[in-house]
Amino acid sequence: MAWVDRSVRDFIEAVAAATPTPGGGSIAALAAASAAALLQMYVLRSAQSSRVAPDWRTRFPEVAGRIAGWKLRALALVDEDVRTFEAVLEARRQSQTTEAERAARAEAIRTATLRAAGVPLEVAELCLQALQACQELVPHGLASMRSDVQTAYYIARAGLAAALANVAINLEVLEPAAVPEDLRARYEAACQALAVAPPDLRGYERAGHEPR
Repeated sequence: MAWVDRSVRDFIEAVAAATPTPGGGSIAALAAASAAALLQMYVLRSAQSSRVAPDWRTRFPEVAGRIAGWKLRALALVDEDVRTFEAVLEARRQSQTTEAERAARAEAIRTATLRAAGVPLEVAELCLQALQACQELVPHGLASMRSDVQTAYYIARAGLAAALANVAINLEVLEPAAVPEDLRARYEAACQALAVAPPDLRGYERAGHEPR
């Protein structure tokens, strides 16, 4: 059974156990899914309120569908992170008796590690999308739900930082030449986005107000 189909208690206890997975990458993916879920709730409820401007009530259902896609992808990545890290462990267990076996093992580790880095990198990009959506949407929905959007922002920002830490620890074990340029470019772009991401939504919360 997928981890996302188990109870919250079972998942948390599995994280707490003395086993390699699920770990930080899965938690980062869950953060992305949680941020998207809060945003989706905010958008759907705002779409039903007469206190929200009509043009935004019209736009919100399409926005909710887009956010739902982020949520579902992030949930899938909770389990994908487990699978890719377990593949790294399996590659490390391969035989090293002969030169050919050592070469095959090294290639298996490289391939598995790149896949393991790719999962949290996608999580980071989902978190970044959630951050940007929070900034865009917070002035336009129900003011009474502002704390939900703030929570989504904080969770997404933490998820972004956590996901990037998981990318970094995978890249550290690879020779620089073994890392595809597009993967490194995506990673560096996400790191830069985190570096400039405001700590909160102050300055974004009033419609027509330019963010500080």
